[in-house]
Amino acid sequence: MDQDIHYKLDDTSYMLHITRYKLHDLHDPGFTPLKTAMYYVYVLQSKKDHKLYTGVTQNLRERFKQHNRGEVFSTKSRGPFKLIYYEACLNQQDVYQRERYLKSGPGKSYLKKRLKRSLPLTGFTLVELLVSLAIITLIVIAAAGIYIYALGSQQKTTANIDLQEDGQNLLTLIAKDIRANHLDYGYYPSSTPSSPEDELALIDDTDSNPANYVYYTYKYVAVDKSIERCQKTGSRCEEADFATLTMADVKVEKLDFYIYPLTDPYATGTANITSVRVTTALDLSSQKERFGQKYVRLQETVISRYEEKK
Repeated sequence: MDQDIHYKLDDTSYMLHITRYKLHDLHDPGFTPLKTAMYYVYVLQSKKDHKLYTGVTQNLRERFKQHNRGEVFSTKSRGPFKLIYYEACLNQQDVYQRERYLKSGPGKSYLKKRLKRSLPLTGFTLVELLVSLAIITLIVIAAAGIYIYALGSQQKTTANIDLQEDGQNLLTLIAKDIRANHLDYGYYPSSTPSSPEDELALIDDTDSNPANYVYYTYKYVAVDKSIERCQKTGSRCEEADFATLTMADVKVEKLDFYIYPLTDPYATGTANITSVRVTTALDLSSQKERFGQKYVRLQETVISRYEEKK
């Protein structure tokens, strides 16, 4: 009958499993000794600088000789070595996981505790400790100053970056509508827009039924310093149909639409048909108090891809 014995190693959660067999079991005709390749994670200590090296191998004896012969590049100049610790695993991934752990901060603490009778005790003299503390204090003060300066610089540019992203999002939405539709010249007085305009009217009349026409309108609201947009099917937008696009901490200082041509190129009797292009000029400001007030000006020209129905 086999049995498992569990040992706890220095307050860690790893358990050592040992299987014991009764003596007569070894002579059982059905008993076959286990012949499985093992993977080892090992710790060496340099006799030259007393520093530790952690590695993984399948042949611990040969790997130890290679280290001492200077055949391992990473430890070539640090030999000779002594082997102070190793663990064996059946699974390769397990041994690599243990290697990563032993190289980590908690793993080094574990080794120090585990090998407290094997590793020599070292410490600082009072003078060395005071000098070290003084150096650390200077480094911390310098690092704090650099951090505060960098943080201030970052905060000064954050508003502009956010502002440009907000502006680009607005321009992208407007450009998408311009490309997909054509200018609604009938929206403007005498079917002739001004230059510049603070309102942009577009229409999708690809459907043969006017009741299915889709109208898009952008307008600038000077009182709130915002942009409003409307999308409506069947008729042009009214005041109640508009929704605000910009965010509360972003103000639109100016919005201009430069339209060319100023007359409908697809109107009956027009000799020269040309593509409609719209230039959107946008001035934004950030109202985030902790960053101060920042301004950005953006501009984009878009050509309508609309083609007149034949």
